Formats: sequence, structure tokens, C-alpha cells
Amino acid sequence: MAAQVDYAPGTFVQSDEDDAFDNHYTGFTFDINDLFSWYDGMPENGSNNQNVHMDIYPNPAVDRLNVTLSQNAEIVIYNIMGQQVMSMEGLAGANSINIDNLTSGIYFVNAGSDTQKFIVK
Repeated sequence: MAAQVDYAPGTFVQSDEDDAFDNHYTGFTFDINDLFSWYDGMPENGSNNQNVHMDIYPNPAVDRLNVTLSQNAEIVIYNIMGQQVMSMEGLAGANSINIDNLTSGIYFVNAGSDTQKFIVK
């Protein structure tokens, strides 16, 4: 992640700003485990699901989330706090998940080694 700031109070950085020395660019790096301590990068079912490819739609979702998997894998949904809120056995191909019991917010769906963010309206 990179951030750019302008040290002049009350202003913002513009690409056409004349004083290039007035801009400061900073790069940040972080370990995903620092942000999501619950995610250890390994699927719970062992190495069988390492190379799962997952597509999810619609995003944002209202009452159903469709998860398409490249192979059979457990589908686990976590809330923004990293708490598991739902799980099911996913089959290769299309899986439709009823999410009408989830409150509006940001969630993560994990299958094998693939984790994606989705929003519930």
C-alpha cells in the first residue's frame, strides 16, 4: 500500500502541483496475518484444496451468494471480525448459499486457498 501526503495544511496533493518537494510518498507493507489473525493461510481440510479457484456473485449480495468452485472444497464465511458465521461442503461447479440471515456488512468467503471479500446489503 502506498500513501501520498501534501505537507501544506488544508490542501491536497494534485498531479499538477508545482512544488514537487512539498509531496511525500510513503510505502507500507504488512503481513495478511497481522490484519486477519484468524486466517493462517492454510485450508482447514489439509492440502487437498490448495489450488481451488473460486468465483462469487453477485457482489454486493442480498439474500443469496453464488460460489463457483474449480473443485470440491469446504466453503466457510467469516464476518469482518474473523468469526466463522457459516460453513458448508462446496461441490465443483455452482453452489448457491442462502445468506438472508446475515446482517448488512463486509464478509469473507474462503474455499481451499482462495479467500474473497463480499458485501451483504
